[in-house]
Amino acid sequence: MNRGQLRSVLIKLMLGCLIAAASVAVLTILIGEFTDTTGKALGTVFAALIHIGVVFGLVSMTTSTVKELQKSSDIVANISIGIAVLSFFTSIFGIWDVIGGETLGKLYMTYIVALFVLLHGKTLLDVQTVYSKVTPYVYVNYAFVVLVACMILGLVYSPDRLELISGFYGRALAASAIVDVTLGIIIAVMHRLYLQQHPPEQAVAARGGMNSGVRIVLVFLFFFFVLWPLSRIFFGLF
Repeated sequence: MNRGQLRSVLIKLMLGCLIAAASVAVLTILIGEFTDTTGKALGTVFAALIHIGVVFGLVSMTTSTVKELQKSSDIVANISIGIAVLSFFTSIFGIWDVIGGETLGKLYMTYIVALFVLLHGKTLLDVQTVYSKVTPYVYVNYAFVVLVACMILGLVYSPDRLELISGFYGRALAASAIVDVTLGIIIAVMHRLYLQQHPPEQAVAARGGMNSGVRIVLVFLFFFFVLWPLSRIFFGLF
């Protein structure tokens, strides 16, 4: 099964969940009893609609017009869709009380961290593709991106996160984050200087190839911090 077929199966699975939940909601409404099950079914329908919209938005946003940058766009598209599908089933488990609120929060923090690692990695890969001389800096930046992400997740899943933040762990995380950001700035400046020395068409093409990552960030930020909180309010009405 190739990536396109897998993507199709995942979307069909989400549609199947949507149809099943909608069927339950319709049956309970026709019976005339608006129960807790009806509310959860409606919540599942709402969550499915949101996530399907996010998935189709991601599919439409991650196609690069630059052949050299298409590989990173495909990687981002497939992994982002995977995160969206995981988020969908996580939301269902939360709606049907299979997992608690704390576990739900930890899982969503994991998805957010994974998303930013993915998008940071895409940016670095696109820069490396356009300007190969930054490759050593990019590899070091990759290492610090992964390190910072792992340390953040360590805080998320640790029961003693407050003690960790106030101790050496917190200082190490801050230092690693500073190195990560500094390397990113150095790479961005080197890339910008390189583009200024080459034809405008190449600069435009390179920037156009990276815009998909920015759009994906905006989609997920809107989902996690606007749509999802609104959906939780909606669920709370039942």
